[in-house]
Amino acid sequence: MMLRPLCAVTAGLTMGLIGMRYAARLRSEASRLRAWDPLLDRLQLLLSEAALPLPDALERAASCHSEPDALLRTLAERLRAEPLSSLSALFDVQQYPYQEQQTIASLMAELDRGSLESRLLCIAHARSACAQLAKAAAEHSDRDASMWAKIGWTGGACLTLLLI
Repeated sequence: MMLRPLCAVTAGLTMGLIGMRYAARLRSEASRLRAWDPLLDRLQLLLSEAALPLPDALERAASCHSEPDALLRTLAERLRAEPLSSLSALFDVQQYPYQEQQTIASLMAELDRGSLESRLLCIAHARSACAQLAKAAAEHSDRDASMWAKIGWTGGACLTLLLI
C-alpha cells in the first residue's frame, strides 16, 4: 500500500530536481563565460609587460579557480612538458566542448606566432567575443533558469498527484 505513494513522490522529486539541474547548468554557463573577461585582461597585461615567457604568463594569468583558469594552467603545464609543440596543437577542441571554443582556439593559434601587438590585439578580440557570449548567456540564464526550476517542480507536483 505504501509503495505506490512512495514511487509517486520519488517521481515528482526527480522531475523537480531535473528542472533545478538544468537551471543550475544555465547559471554555470553564464558564470564560466564571465570568468574569461578578467582572465584575458590579466593575460593581456602580463603579455604587454613582455617580462615572462608564454607558459609563465598563462599560469600567472590563471589566478582563480574557474574552468577557464584551469584550462590555461593545463596549457601552461603541457607547453612546459612539450616545448616544441604549438599552443594551438596543445589546445584540444574535443576536450573543451563549450560555445567559446572557436574563439579560444583562434586565440591559442595567434598566441603561438606573431608580434606582441598582434597577440595583444587577438586577446582583445577574444575578450570582446567572450564578453558578448557572456552577456547573451547571462540574459538567457536570468530569463530561463527560474522558469526551468518552476517547470520542474510544478511538473513534479502534477506527476505526483497523477500517480497517487
